[in-house]
Amino acid sequence: MTFQGTVPVYNGYFIIAGSTLAESTFATGSDELCLPMSPQDSAVVICGAQQGDPTVNCTGLDAAPEPLTTVPDGWDEAMEVSINPLAPPLILEPANHSALFDGQPLLDHVGWMRIRVLARGRWAAREDPTLPEAYDITAWPEPHARDTFTA
Repeated sequence: MTFQGTVPVYNGYFIIAGSTLAESTFATGSDELCLPMSPQDSAVVICGAQQGDPTVNCTGLDAAPEPLTTVPDGWDEAMEVSINPLAPPLILEPANHSALFDGQPLLDHVGWMRIRVLARGRWAAREDPTLPEAYDITAWPEPHARDTFTA
């Protein structure tokens, strides 16, 4: 499954979660790119601007892509986290769960999965929210693993 478009950002983030979302919390004020929520059924992508519509490209895979050893050309940072959604499919949605944005399905899988997030322009958008920011998200089935950050 793929999605390419814009995602509304409210309060500086958007969510990657299963179709059922538990009452979740995460550490606000973090500089991390992507954080698993507690419980680990979902993750938040921390954006540069507090509000906006960044460009987002998402791909759901059946198997793991090549491991990252460096940030790919054209991107500023990369992070991978593990989540275990309560119910498939894995969807992308704004932080305010807006009914105006139909959650975009990424992967129809039950169990642990890995989320890779690449970001461009996130730090510049913190200084000037009118600047563009973009994200590339890849999801695939994989047992729980330690979070990794590449900058």
